[in-house]
Amino acid sequence: MIQKMFSIYDSKAQAYITPFFMPEQAMAVRVFADAVNNPEHEFGKHPEDYTLFYLGGFENLTTEYISNNTPVSLGTGLEVKTQIDLQLDDLPTAKDLFIQRDKETAERLQKKYPDAGIGEGKDGWDSPPASEIVAKHLKDAGIS
Repeated sequence: MIQKMFSIYDSKAQAYITPFFMPEQAMAVRVFADAVNNPEHEFGKHPEDYTLFYLGGFENLTTEYISNNTPVSLGTGLEVKTQIDLQLDDLPTAKDLFIQRDKETAERLQKKYPDAGIGEGKDGWDSPPASEIVAKHLKDAGIS
């Protein structure tokens, strides 16, 4: 089985760290991202100094080493950290999810029972408005 070989370049030391092996590239990126996003880890303290590289592979049945002619960059620590930060920024808050769920529920009920008066609250939802109910629950839970 071929194990892929990776290394991390330290721009301050101007050297590559001892290579490590993973079955898949995504696993190496995940390990690197975990280290970069850990404020206790050296990579997390200075993410701009580190870059993950794919170097080649190693066939563990034949001991054959497969080298890239040049290391292939898989991203800097800062890029990996930024990508994760951007992904987290895109996630909806719990409050957004509650409000969206209640809107969808009100719309489904309004379609199912068009003559029931659903959607006649001040903001177009059920009376009392679902948004007020959600806000109260969030406040009671200390989330507001």
